[in-house]
Amino acid sequence: MDINLELHKAIRQIESFFNAGRYKEAYENVNKLLLNFPDNGKLIKLKNQIEKNVYKNNIETVNKELNLLKPLWKDKRFDELVIRLTEIVKYVPGYNKAEKQLYDAQNLYRKQIQIQQKDTLGNYIRTIEKSINTGDFEKAISLSQEVLRKMPQHEKCGMLLAKAKNLLVDKRIKENQILLNSDKFEEIENFLNELFKICPDSIRIKNLLNKAVNREKVTVEYAKKDFIFSAYEQIFLIYQKGKYDKTIEALRELLEVEPDNIKALELLKKAEKKFSSQLDREVAIKIKKLQNKFKTDKRKYPKNFIKL
Repeated sequence: MDINLELHKAIRQIESFFNAGRYKEAYENVNKLLLNFPDNGKLIKLKNQIEKNVYKNNIETVNKELNLLKPLWKDKRFDELVIRLTEIVKYVPGYNKAEKQLYDAQNLYRKQIQIQQKDTLGNYIRTIEKSINTGDFEKAISLSQEVLRKMPQHEKCGMLLAKAKNLLVDKRIKENQILLNSDKFEEIENFLNELFKICPDSIRIKNLLNKAVNREKVTVEYAKKDFIFSAYEQIFLIYQKGKYDKTIEALRELLEVEPDNIKALELLKKAEKKFSSQLDREVAIKIKKLQNKFKTDKRKYPKNFIKL
């Protein structure tokens, strides 16, 4: 097999592809041959010619594509331009005209986005302010939080959020004045804890909660004193009726609630003393009755009794 003859045929085939404009096939074949004949001058020259022609062809194609993009420039459709030009530049690396247009399109698109964001942000701010002015504080809070998720440092939006939260808290407090002034302390605590979720650092809510806690303490203390006073009065009536055992039992229950109640302690001593005396009298009476019965039985049935 004559290698030179086969190489010559392969080169002629590549030239045939080249002349027919089939640059891709020509380029693939010339690269394959160069793997085995890297120093072959004819192959190297042929490869350079293909690359030069392809680049020239691509430049022409790119220029046509660039002309087709003119309506996009006119309509300021910079997002589409960036996409199209990014693809075009890949075909002609280093082609200044295409790269410059891509650079310009990217800058204009960036500015366009900034303007759109500014307009969008302005619309958000206006909507938030309108919601606050119309009393729709929940909407104002929701929109403010949406903006701050994207722009955490936006000062005006942060201020509007705080304002909307405070106004919502004021509104809820006014709507629930009856509850706040009532003795439904558990409901009051739940209500204020819900407000804390809106404004965790609110001094006003903290003060209302402290006030409710203090009122609850006073109410409980008053109820306790009222209970003790009423209970003592009822126990004293039982004592006056001479039911000392029940008096003692009731007083011990009362002292479990208020162990240092002086009046109850004093009455307990009196009741215990009276009860003790009462027991002594009852025992004495029972003994007297037994003695009398014994005497009566002895007179009736003298033979039944043995005297030592």
